[in-house]
Amino acid sequence: MADFTYEMNLTPSEYYSHQFPGISTNRKFAMVRCPFHDDTRPSLSINLEEGWYRCFTCGAKGGGIVKFHMTRYSLNYKQTIKELEAFNVR
Repeated sequence: MADFTYEMNLTPSEYYSHQFPGISTNRKFAMVRCPFHDDTRPSLSINLEEGWYRCFTCGAKGGGIVKFHMTRYSLNYKQTIKELEAFNVR
């Protein structure tokens, strides 16, 4: 069976700082407004070292930046990887 785990040079803190300009990436966790529902105050907790996230209002959660990108932009896995690879090129 093939291993479909995708590894990239993009760190979670780099990715999330691009998604949420202005967040502080010098700590392990950040709280931001959740993009998955109409959020009026920060309810999305992001682990900036490992990449997982969880919204305490709508329940959105995932294990990393690939899942976050797929969900936020309604993309399939292949489309997501292509976009993240393009982001990696810089």
